[in-house]
Amino acid sequence: MKTQTTYQQFVSFRKSIVLLFSLMMTSALFAQTGTLSGTVKEENGDPIFQAIVKVMGTNLGGQTGFEGEYTIANIPVGNQKVVFANVFTNNFDTLDVTIQAGANTLDHQFGQNVLVLTGVDIIVKVDKESKEATIGETINSEQAVEVVGAAKLEDQGVSDVGTAATKVAGISKVGSGRVFVRGMGDRYNNAFLNGLPVPSPNPDLKVIPLDIFPTSIVQTIAISKVFNEKYYADYAGASIDINTKTYTDTIGFFKIGLSGTYNTVSTFKDFYTHKDGAVELLGIDGGNRDLPVTGTDVNSDLRPLGDLGYNTKDNFESTTIPYNTGLTPTLQKALPNMGISLSAGKFFAFKDSSGYKSTSKGIGVMLSLSTSNQYSSVFDGLSRQYSAQSSILTNFRYNKFSYKTSSSAIGSVIYKINSNNNISYNLLYVADGDNETRENEGYSQDLDRNVYSRRNSFIINSLLNQQLLGQHELEKMDVNWGLSYGMAGSEEKDRKQLAYYADPEGYVLNDLDIAGSHRLWSALTEDEIAGKAVVDYHFYGKDSTGKKAIEKNNIIGNLTIGLNARHKERIFDYKQVNYEFSNVEVLQGGDYADVYDPDSYINSAAADAGNLVLGEPKDPGSYYEATLDIASLYAGVDYDLTDKFKVLGGLRLEASQQTIYYKQLKNTFASDPDTVTIDTINVFPSIGFKYSPAEKTNIRFALSQTITRPGFKEVAPFLNQSYFGGPTSLGNPELENAYNYNADLKFERSPRSGELMSFTIFGRYLDNPIERIAEASSSTLLTYENIDQAVLAGVEFEITKSLASILNPKMDQDALDSLQSWTKNVSGGANFSYMYSQTIIPDNGNFVVTNNKRQLQGASPYLINFDAGYNWEFGKDTTGTAKHSIKFTVAYNVFGPRIFAAGVQGAEDIFERPVNTLDFIVKAKFNDRLSIGIKAKNLLNPEIKMEQAQSSLSDLESSDALLVNSYRRGISIGLSLGYKF
Repeated sequence: MKTQTTYQQFVSFRKSIVLLFSLMMTSALFAQTGTLSGTVKEENGDPIFQAIVKVMGTNLGGQTGFEGEYTIANIPVGNQKVVFANVFTNNFDTLDVTIQAGANTLDHQFGQNVLVLTGVDIIVKVDKESKEATIGETINSEQAVEVVGAAKLEDQGVSDVGTAATKVAGISKVGSGRVFVRGMGDRYNNAFLNGLPVPSPNPDLKVIPLDIFPTSIVQTIAISKVFNEKYYADYAGASIDINTKTYTDTIGFFKIGLSGTYNTVSTFKDFYTHKDGAVELLGIDGGNRDLPVTGTDVNSDLRPLGDLGYNTKDNFESTTIPYNTGLTPTLQKALPNMGISLSAGKFFAFKDSSGYKSTSKGIGVMLSLSTSNQYSSVFDGLSRQYSAQSSILTNFRYNKFSYKTSSSAIGSVIYKINSNNNISYNLLYVADGDNETRENEGYSQDLDRNVYSRRNSFIINSLLNQQLLGQHELEKMDVNWGLSYGMAGSEEKDRKQLAYYADPEGYVLNDLDIAGSHRLWSALTEDEIAGKAVVDYHFYGKDSTGKKAIEKNNIIGNLTIGLNARHKERIFDYKQVNYEFSNVEVLQGGDYADVYDPDSYINSAAADAGNLVLGEPKDPGSYYEATLDIASLYAGVDYDLTDKFKVLGGLRLEASQQTIYYKQLKNTFASDPDTVTIDTINVFPSIGFKYSPAEKTNIRFALSQTITRPGFKEVAPFLNQSYFGGPTSLGNPELENAYNYNADLKFERSPRSGELMSFTIFGRYLDNPIERIAEASSSTLLTYENIDQAVLAGVEFEITKSLASILNPKMDQDALDSLQSWTKNVSGGANFSYMYSQTIIPDNGNFVVTNNKRQLQGASPYLINFDAGYNWEFGKDTTGTAKHSIKFTVAYNVFGPRIFAAGVQGAEDIFERPVNTLDFIVKAKFNDRLSIGIKAKNLLNPEIKMEQAQSSLSDLESSDALLVNSYRRGISIGLSLGYKF
């Protein structure tokens, strides 16, 4: 099987994307529109909650809030028919309304002569992205779930899903896209796209990096921290389901957005990089970094799945320089970060039998494109490693220069067969590029002298994912199905590293450490095919006559039966060619070398003179291949035992087989690759209840068992060093599955529309869990081990409210709406998590841990998120409705100290220190068309540190802690513009 490279994928789909986008631009409408607002009440004057208001002949409409309030935007001006429907009494009224540009007000009260709702197609466009809708979904869901909408993320200035997840209680992010849920990292979590799994292009991660998804493509993010049998069982932290946007609005649109950001550390400062191609500005190497074809393949027969073209060669040796790129860096000034986005959509309604265009039938098309770049720098960072006796192994100061690009395209087509059936197709393409140059200088105990090194790496991660989904609502059941195929890729192209001795007077090429100066190519492909089929059978209650009433508002229970299957395969390989120097003084033209012009002495002339040779070590361990197959059958039931008490239960049968193919240096001459297979069949139960003592108030309880499978990278014995003299990582083929026992108790209440309060107590018992450990040798070795057991328990608290409702707790919604006070424009939210965790590790002889009892690796004892906003509305029209608005938001986040790597063999645990993050966001909207945003991020600019304890966590809190890593990211100030035609 031969897999396309990232660049080939980009070229293949670029033309299709441009063509589709051009067609959609021509179909977008530029009509003048108005907004309709008001209230809906019963005949006796009581407000109606969840009444439907719909503009006939369009897909515009919505549901009323707690006090009967509604707002419908973007209605074409002119005469319209508006339907008011009470779905609980099957009554509706139709009114003729003239819509004018701007704001329109229409209050409706049902009268004596109501009609029975028959034959009217009430299809509404509910704003699922709004704060009110997502809180309603959280409260009304049968299973415990936390839903975050795109509207809230936009207010908080969040640009990617990874950052969005951290706005939820108990979730923090480590590095690029690594999400920790209640202290549990990558191996304990799952990620889905519209309910189907997606492959990861990052070889270090099981879960696709969540910051690869821009929030511009997101409708909602559903986070299940309690086991739900519909998801694969390999999680104890959370399953994160990213639901992308589709378009079903007959009014077409075309929107353009521009952004620019200034960073205090990097922008307009010196920036070292390697410009090796004309299109690297777009995150594409353009072919200059491709691997030259040399040598004879010695390992092709050891690759069961495929070939990436980076095979180890047999005694490859060259006295010529066959590469298209040089070793000399380019010095430039870092520019401001820039971004551009384009989106368009249109729904094409079909005519029904009467010749009237119905919004329940038709085809909706949407396309969203975005691209951005980012310059980031670290100046005078610090990186150290220590021995078990706390003596320094390495002590480096470093500068790091990273140029990142991110591009995404999502296209969706939805075919609405009728109001109860639709089929949709989604295509997502994401490509991220990172051209990074890092300089290290300082002491190395291994060489017993000061050293200098510079490494340039260019990594491109990509994802192409296609989905076909179907939703069908029948009289007594719903049927959902889906198929997906995803291709993920990661390429590191032409990594260039040079190592020198650093004397007080200058630098000398390192001729002892052969691997210290090298070039490297690596590639990873991960393909995944997945499918699902789900049937939800509804149980209905009886009406006043004792007969079953088959109506949506009368469902008292559901029986869910589903099938899931997935096949995933990963191939990874690399090729490294080392520079072997001789006659160093002659080679570098004197006693010392110019580290910023290595091309002047490392060239073909030097090779011809015999002063350097390119040599490739024979390393059959350069590759690994892995497969994962899971087939599952599940059943779940929820049933109302009373009006207030619901019982839930589920069983998931899951058969899985995970196989790793690899080769170790000691088995070079073996005819077959080494193989590790973990083959299991498990039944995972869950049981719980939902008690609703009052309206919009729930108490939930759940017990479940789940599994943790080791990640591909954690098993494969592939040795990798992140930079010269830095820590190395190595997989462990002897890892086993771990099992998790989970308990959750949650109270939640939504006192008013858009408000939420919740309190959760949770506990986890982990049997045979996997942890990353740090062994101290000549340098730090990071590997993975099964430990005996671990426990984790904690509490979470979350609140979302307006200031007016806090100061006036007895006021109803109407009174608050009419309140003449600035306090009703102030709203915010906060969540807090406190966690206790402890590992229990016996001395079993496999490895000797430094602390047998300690907190779980990656678990922060506390997490705090806070945001507050003020919405200023002005420029009112004749009806008193504001034309313009400016929203000010401040957001704060901090996590407690957490173990980055657990220490063994006398070396102490390495901790990440708390990081306080403060952001300020301003968002202005004008006439529903023009929007302007200002983001000031990381205002506190904290020092980001890792420290190694001396003997216990208490030492970490003292000045005696050993500093391992330190740097600052700088303050970023950005401006964005958006215009909707």
